[in-house]
Amino acid sequence: MSSISVIDWVITMVLIGVAWRFLASVEHSDQNATIEQSGLPLRTAPALLPANTKPLDDQLDRVLGMADGVDRDQFLSGAKLAYEHIVSAFAAGDLVSVRNLLSEPVRTTFLAAITQRQERSETLSTLLVGFSSAEPVAAGLDRSNAWISVRFVVQLVSFLTDREGRITQGHPTNVVEITEIWTFERSILSKDPNWILVTTDGGA
Repeated sequence: MSSISVIDWVITMVLIGVAWRFLASVEHSDQNATIEQSGLPLRTAPALLPANTKPLDDQLDRVLGMADGVDRDQFLSGAKLAYEHIVSAFAAGDLVSVRNLLSEPVRTTFLAAITQRQERSETLSTLLVGFSSAEPVAAGLDRSNAWISVRFVVQLVSFLTDREGRITQGHPTNVVEITEIWTFERSILSKDPNWILVTTDGGA
């Protein structure tokens, strides 16, 4: 089973998307966002710490403490559920159900990728087999906003078919392992409990 980036994998298929809903806090400046060849918005993250280290745990507790006392396990449970919903919505070509989980730049990028796929009469099929891991790798507060970056390592089956139903990318039975870092933000002053996906990046 090969190990590749989620972004690299879905670039091979067209583009992949993301987003998410949950409890806690954050909003980070779009000035830190860049656009890679994949077209997905990427965030220049701060230096990442290994998961489960004391400095990171302390910072994560502080950030989550600003969001109604949500703990690490609850946050990660919500993040994994959001990951599954968002990947499924992107593959289905319908972001309506996850619209409130996506920042506007991310939603715009995903819609563009979906439109390109539809114009080619292509169909993306994605099955999330399971999570190998989901660990926070960075967290912080920026004025009245909080952000948390999570490294997902997932196993999935994904393939692209053309208008004739022929497979052009991927394989319907091959399971690949992909790694990506998603950054979520939420304003701690907002009554909206949703964390919003603001960027994705390949994870080491």
